[in-house]
Amino acid sequence: MVKMHKRKIIVFLLVALALLFPNLVNASNWSVGDNWSVGTNWLVDSEDTYATEITIVEPENTTYTTSTVPIDCSATTNGTNPVITWNIQFSNGSWLYAENQTYTVATSATINENCTATFCAHVTTDEGASDYETVVFTVVVVEEPETTPAPSTPTGGGGGGTTGSYTVTVTVHNDSKVLANVEVRLGNYYATSDSDGKAVFVGVASGFYELKVYVAGQVLYENSVTVQGDSGFMVDLSKPEQAPIDTDLVVVSGVGFEVPVWAVVGGFGFLLAVLAFSGRGNRRRSRR
Repeated sequence: MVKMHKRKIIVFLLVALALLFPNLVNASNWSVGDNWSVGTNWLVDSEDTYATEITIVEPENTTYTTSTVPIDCSATTNGTNPVITWNIQFSNGSWLYAENQTYTVATSATINENCTATFCAHVTTDEGASDYETVVFTVVVVEEPETTPAPSTPTGGGGGGTTGSYTVTVTVHNDSKVLANVEVRLGNYYATSDSDGKAVFVGVASGFYELKVYVAGQVLYENSVTVQGDSGFMVDLSKPEQAPIDTDLVVVSGVGFEVPVWAVVGGFGFLLAVLAFSGRGNRRRSRR
């Protein structure tokens, strides 16, 4: 009798469980092909399955002394159709190209200024796998003026003697405005213009010199001069094609040629002498 009651209780509990949790006894829910299927709930993402890696061969983390920067990249992947794009970012946040460049074969980029830049390369595949790498490099293509005077020897370019020791003054202006703190080179000599726009070179030997004016590291004026004694030259950056004006010469307005200062002074003195002599002659004739 007790056994019968136990059986009834067990059957009653099983029926109650079946009614309360019908899915618990559904064998189909435990099928490997359903909830535990590798093809559904446990599907592995394609980005985990496919991998890609980009390698920057060039540019290197170095200093380039030419304006041509080599570009060379490669990508390894088990995906399909890897696409590499690249660009160069400057320290001020600007980019060399308005749009990223697509890399196919080794190439180069042109940078015509001194700078530190970052080469950025990115690769992606059809499956969505990607990689990104950067390299920092430096470009020095504009020769920076020396901060101290070089030995007092004239540079070549047109020959000339090397005797004497003279003072040369170069006055720099832009149209009618004098320019201060401008870097000026006279051959191997270096000086900076003062508040009057004057750059003074002391102990310069006679000879032929290349005259260059730098502004922010850029050569804005370049010409040649000859030093044969204490000299002065005027440079107008608004007329870079114009030869330096020798300030020992005075331009006679309307005449169209230059006359040395000594000639102007001497001529004026001669004129005064002639006038004085002529006046004395007139006084003698008047006495007679």
